Amino acid sequence: MNEVTRKLLILSMLMLLAALPATVLAQEMLPAVTVENQEIVDNKVTIAKVVSDGPGWLVIHIQENGAVGPVIGQSPVVDGENANVVVEIDPAQATETLYAMLHMDAGVVGTYEFPGADGPASVNGEMVSPAFQVIGAMMEGDETMMAEGDEAMADKEAMAGEAMMASVSCQQDYVVQSDDWLSKIAEKFYTDVLAFPAIVQATNSHYEAAMMEGDKAMMAEGDEAMADEAMMAVEKLMVEAADGQMMEAMMDADGKLMVKGADGQMMEVKMDEAGQMMAADGSMVEGKLVLEGADGQMMDVMVAEGKLMAKGADGQMMEVATGDKAMADEAMMAEEDKAMMAEGDKAMMAEGYALIENPDVIEPGWVLCIPSAEDAQKLLSAETAMAK
Repeated sequence: MNEVTRKLLILSMLMLLAALPATVLAQEMLPAVTVENQEIVDNKVTIAKVVSDGPGWLVIHIQENGAVGPVIGQSPVVDGENANVVVEIDPAQATETLYAMLHMDAGVVGTYEFPGADGPASVNGEMVSPAFQVIGAMMEGDETMMAEGDEAMADKEAMAGEAMMASVSCQQDYVVQSDDWLSKIAEKFYTDVLAFPAIVQATNSHYEAAMMEGDKAMMAEGDEAMADEAMMAVEKLMVEAADGQMMEAMMDADGKLMVKGADGQMMEVKMDEAGQMMAADGSMVEGKLVLEGADGQMMDVMVAEGKLMAKGADGQMMEVATGDKAMADEAMMAEEDKAMMAEGDKAMMAEGYALIENPDVIEPGWVLCIPSAEDAQKLLSAETAMAK
């Protein structure tokens, strides 16, 4: 090798060595994102490494239909290498798979403009958007869903069991004897001493049904009675004369309206639908009928359907009852209340079934519901399912 050739070879090697670091540096500066599977902590995810060719944005996208979906958070990155880039996201929108996509900051630097100028960065025509998995939070969500599913299933089974109990009919009634106990009765009808819970359930179910019917009957009768007997009992019923003078008035035991005249004598007056009062001799009684409430306020009284009526505090028109009539009405209502209670008790025990609160205690004379063997088995199965 001559000297000239040797020098040319050395020069070529030096030029190659000089170009090598620039090539390596160019390769290192290619846009890249390094991700790891992670939990969402304080509504944030952390991306291990981001290499950006100029200022840019690290953008988190959700997965939609198996591909990159809408944005749920972004954070700025600087030119070159960025380590542990923290991005705040909306966890409510997060999916199990997320994408960490590098976007350019090609518009107003520092202002995220996407859709717009700040589009995705790419290498060889491919977007830089590696996927990573969200762990922990999704698993907890799955556990919650499973727990809710189990609870819903249990509720459904319980409702089915309750519906089953409500639909069971009594194949026959049985009156408890002095030497009876439930397991003995179960053995008698089902040849199985352990089948007694079916008898308890069927009997209590029919008892509760009778109780509900009784309650409904009492409520309906009570509402009707209250509507029919709404009364306003007052102590003072007066006639306010045109000159402002007050004259005592009262309802006697026969329901007649009596007014004390100027001479102190009580005279019967009648009131027409317009509220005008007339004495028995046909003369007009000047003034209007009023009553004094418990708060001292005066209320006008009018006639409607032959009854004295006044407007109560709730704005409802109520019949006015005074003196003996009020006492008689209260006594009548008390008697009606007693009758209603008696009717309610009768309705609640219409079918005569007992309420078995303790399977170890039954009394002679109690009436038990004995379901068919098939229904008894269904009741026992329902009880087992509800107990799980």
